[in-house]
Amino acid sequence: MKKCYIIFFGLIITFNTYATQFIDGKHYITLSKPILNQPQVVEFFSFSCQYCYKFENQFRIHQLPKNIKLVKYHIDFIKKGSILTHAWAIAIALGAENKLIKPIFSSVQNMKNLVNKKILKDIFIKKLNISSEEYEKLWTSFSVKLLIEKQIKAAIDFNVSTIPAAFVNGKYMIKIDNLDIESQDATINYFDIINFLSKK
Repeated sequence: MKKCYIIFFGLIITFNTYATQFIDGKHYITLSKPILNQPQVVEFFSFSCQYCYKFENQFRIHQLPKNIKLVKYHIDFIKKGSILTHAWAIAIALGAENKLIKPIFSSVQNMKNLVNKKILKDIFIKKLNISSEEYEKLWTSFSVKLLIEKQIKAAIDFNVSTIPAAFVNGKYMIKIDNLDIESQDATINYFDIINFLSKK
């Protein structure tokens, strides 16, 4: 019985520490109006964004907890983003986001304005071993068009104005700007915040 009390007391302490660790307005913001029918966690990013590139490199060193479903949407803030959003829609359609995000990021960040449709296609062919014809068919497919529209609509629905941005359960926005992405603690806190908010 004594052992049960000790375990229960320990759980209370853990819960209270976890519950008070993250504060609304400081670590996250509660949206005034929940966004319905959205994935558990939505991250918005742009391949043209240097901060997003650093964020990706730092935070993807660690695996997201298996109980968390995260979807990444590309957002267009500048003209060249349209072909990048298009390419990212193909990546989503193929379920190959994890294989393609780093090589696309590297190409865009290293080549700046020189990235074009051909370069993107070459990345897909090399990384996924698909043919040029398969890629072109996907580029013009209805399913990919719907995924492009889905990303655009989500960015509008969430009123995304800065990137990277992350939302949990359509109710909370993580204050990524308060995280020092160079810090190991920031990575741990980011996933902890996601876990905390997903259970609210």
